[in-house]
Amino acid sequence: MKLVGALLIACAQAWLIPSSAWPLDPTRHISQYAHTAWRLQDGFLSGTPSGFTQTSDGYLWIGTQGALFRFDGVRFVQWTPPSGQKLPSENILSLAPDKDGGLWIGTGRGLAHWTGREVVNFGPIARINSVVTDDDGNAWFTRSRTQDNLGPLCEAVGSALHCHGVADGLASPNAGPLAQDTAGNLWLGLTDAFARWRPEASTTFRVNALAAAKGLSGVEAIAIAANGLTWVGMNRSGPGLGLQHLVNGRLKDPVLPGFDSSKLKVAELFTDRAGDLWVGTLDEGIYRIHGDQIDHYDSSAGLTGDGINGFFEDREGDIWVATTSGIDCFRDLPVATFSKREGLSSDQASSVLAARDGTVWVGTVGSLDFMRDGHVSSILPHHGLPGQQVTSMLQDHLGNLWVGVDNSLFIYSNSHFTPVLDLEGKPTGVVQFLTESEDHTVWASPVRTAHLYRIVGFRNGRAFQELDAAQTLNSYHLSAAAGGGLWLLLPSGFTRYRDGQIDAVIQKQTASIGHVTDISEDGPDSLWLATPAGLAAWRQGTLRFLTERNGLPCSAIYAMVRDAHRSLWLYSHCGLVRIENAELERWWAHPETAIETLTLDVFSGAQPAGSTFAPRASRSPDGRLWFSNDSVVQMVDPDHLNLNQHMPPVHIEQVIAHDTLYSVGGQLRLPPHTRDIQIDYTALSFVSPQRVQFRIKLEGHDPDWRDVGPRRSAFYTNLSPGTYTFIVRASNNAGVWNDQGDVLRFVIIPTWYQTLWFRALIVLLAVSLGYTLYLLRVRQYAAAVRIRFNDRLEERTRIARDLHDTLLQTIQGSKLVVDGARDNLPDHNRTWNALNLVSEWLGRATLEGRTALESLRATEFSDLTASLRCVVEEFRASHDIEFLLSLDAVEREMNPVARDEVYLIAFEAIRNACNHSGAKRITVELVSRQDLTLHICDDGRGIPETVLQKGKAGHFGLKGIRERASRLGAKLQIASTPKAGTDISLIVPGKTIFTPQNKSTNQFWRR
Repeated sequence: MKLVGALLIACAQAWLIPSSAWPLDPTRHISQYAHTAWRLQDGFLSGTPSGFTQTSDGYLWIGTQGALFRFDGVRFVQWTPPSGQKLPSENILSLAPDKDGGLWIGTGRGLAHWTGREVVNFGPIARINSVVTDDDGNAWFTRSRTQDNLGPLCEAVGSALHCHGVADGLASPNAGPLAQDTAGNLWLGLTDAFARWRPEASTTFRVNALAAAKGLSGVEAIAIAANGLTWVGMNRSGPGLGLQHLVNGRLKDPVLPGFDSSKLKVAELFTDRAGDLWVGTLDEGIYRIHGDQIDHYDSSAGLTGDGINGFFEDREGDIWVATTSGIDCFRDLPVATFSKREGLSSDQASSVLAARDGTVWVGTVGSLDFMRDGHVSSILPHHGLPGQQVTSMLQDHLGNLWVGVDNSLFIYSNSHFTPVLDLEGKPTGVVQFLTESEDHTVWASPVRTAHLYRIVGFRNGRAFQELDAAQTLNSYHLSAAAGGGLWLLLPSGFTRYRDGQIDAVIQKQTASIGHVTDISEDGPDSLWLATPAGLAAWRQGTLRFLTERNGLPCSAIYAMVRDAHRSLWLYSHCGLVRIENAELERWWAHPETAIETLTLDVFSGAQPAGSTFAPRASRSPDGRLWFSNDSVVQMVDPDHLNLNQHMPPVHIEQVIAHDTLYSVGGQLRLPPHTRDIQIDYTALSFVSPQRVQFRIKLEGHDPDWRDVGPRRSAFYTNLSPGTYTFIVRASNNAGVWNDQGDVLRFVIIPTWYQTLWFRALIVLLAVSLGYTLYLLRVRQYAAAVRIRFNDRLEERTRIARDLHDTLLQTIQGSKLVVDGARDNLPDHNRTWNALNLVSEWLGRATLEGRTALESLRATEFSDLTASLRCVVEEFRASHDIEFLLSLDAVEREMNPVARDEVYLIAFEAIRNACNHSGAKRITVELVSRQDLTLHICDDGRGIPETVLQKGKAGHFGLKGIRERASRLGAKLQIASTPKAGTDISLIVPGKTIFTPQNKSTNQFWRR
């Protein structure tokens, strides 16, 4: 669908859309309705509009010469058939809804039925002029320009078509307008006649005045009134033509004062729900007939065109008019405006007074106007008004009208103005406020003077020409007080003036009020005061302010008045605000509470502004409230607000995702990688589309409802794949909510890596990898434990062998010597020799045991250099060998296990050199660079080649050195010759012996 446009405000009141909707007030002139216009040159429609209808889903459909449009109150959308389907013609002539929400479409070349899913075309080819549907849901339509002899009236039943012609009482081949009365009769206009038809009976009414036209004109419109009266319109003027109605089987001119219906060229007729007849003409705009009252509205008043093509009344009571140049909509306003267009003499109304006899007096510049029985009259300067500017007004208890004119005060009685002068015969000045106290004394407060005038009596039925400037009181406001006296607004505060005295206590209590624009007394010592900062209440010495914090729509208040139900109406900056008396009392009892109000704003017709003179607000005996704003007079009827109670239908229209348009219906599936989504929705309330409020929620994304005001699109970004439910609700201009709303369910399809199975696979792989790493770590740890265990086992085995070969052998031999000595105790020589041998062997056992303990001890220090020095010192003490040491201080941190292995290699090499080489000098060198180098050499007899290669039976020293070096991944070289001794060199890689300096990185990779 193609979006054609949004609304255009076509005139100053184009969007003064009402809160009332059902029906239009027939007592008002058409000019008092809100008028909205869409003109063809503005581009909203592609052709001249021909008619309207409203389907059961709430949409308004508009047929034009070039296309069919759907309207939701804000947007015109051109309707296009589904792919592969089409209408008989793009020239749309007539429309009608079906009972299932579909649409009957009459075109210039045939009839079509849009069922909501498909277009069904009905033949044969003809011009479809009018379509109506009966109670059974069947469509009846009239035809012209036919290419068959089937007849001008046809019925579509299902997919079948039945036409009625001469055999059924319809002699004409062509028919135009079509209407249906409450009895089920069909009325159709023919070339020079019209007929009342039903299957079993038909009556044709000839229009003799059309016979001379010879087919060039005919009956163009038929309307059936609620009272059964049949109206007939012809597109020619003249005797017996124009607008006629059927009386006793004959057409007659309607008797309307000052109106000759035969002069009209009628194009369309329509009766609304109030029973009024709307007459559309070919070139004079529209007329509305209500009883014997006639309203006229044409292009000079703002109508888009003077040629009328169709009328329609929607469910909310709005009247739609199709003209040759556009579309017009008329809506009733709860706040009526009376200006020069409605008969006032000037658009400078400064005061308004509703008299007790129902007359409404309006003071303007250049006239005193009064409205009585629906008519406006004026008293002009040349007709008796003693001046130009009418200021303040007052009606006293006798019914006399006191009027300020220019700089004087007058009493208007019996169509005569009597001046009120002071004792010196001088005028009062420009009177701003007038009031009558309980003792029936009239008081006047002039502008920019320090006088408060009291009129003290009458003489001979005329005002006694005496004024008393009782005190020098510069009063900015004046109102009578219950119990006598006056309420005055002075520069120093608000107070009561009684018996010539000012109440200083009240003046002190109300000093913070500031400027007061109006006063409403609510009983003794109880006042409501309108101010530019809100509504002030003073009761028995307590002053409180009702402001926007307490629910007041806005602060600035120009005037106020009570209605017949004691609700307080405020003429405020944001419109007319009604506060029920119960709400006011609730607020007074609980000042922190928020009140509930009804606001009639600019969309309801309110044009609030301040006024210079008083009264600014007044209530007439019929309960209507009147307000002046220095420009126009406005009226509201509290008992007939007729607020719109129609719950607006809500529809989700389309979804736009990545510039692709998706139609709604069922569950919508959006492709992978969908990130940006726009959801367009609407609510079908035509009374005041701008005041329609929306509330949305996206389940699965929004935690709660979101109030989005009048916005009709929702935008979402970065939505994750999944299933979502979008819900939209709406309220009409009167706050009636459709809580059912509309629902859209959609799914964003995940990509392959966003699917559940992929995520499950990733989790499974992660668990498997973790478990694999865990097993690997356990195996590594077990291998390390086994290595350590094997090392310990090998070390214990070596020590056990050493002990067996040395210490145990020595102890065993000592035991045999002792046993032999014990058997030869008498032989002192042998005993002495045995003891010497035992002593020698025990010394050897002590040395061998100490050596074994040294090998078990490993290092006593974390410093390898210190450990080697300690070993050398111990062997130096027990052997007569010279040691040469060259040991670097190792500053880098060493792996404890690797350090101990290096220590044990060095210990074993030094021990072997001391015990077996017969060396005189042993050199021990330790070098710490990138790697660790240990160098041990002696000048002994060396190691035999066979022992060096294969080791000595029963000894494991060389084998243990090689095994330790292998575990370290070190490079070991052992060189030995008989003359040069033995040279052992060990190079341990730095990455093995030294701990990495970047511990965090190392720990990270270990993890």
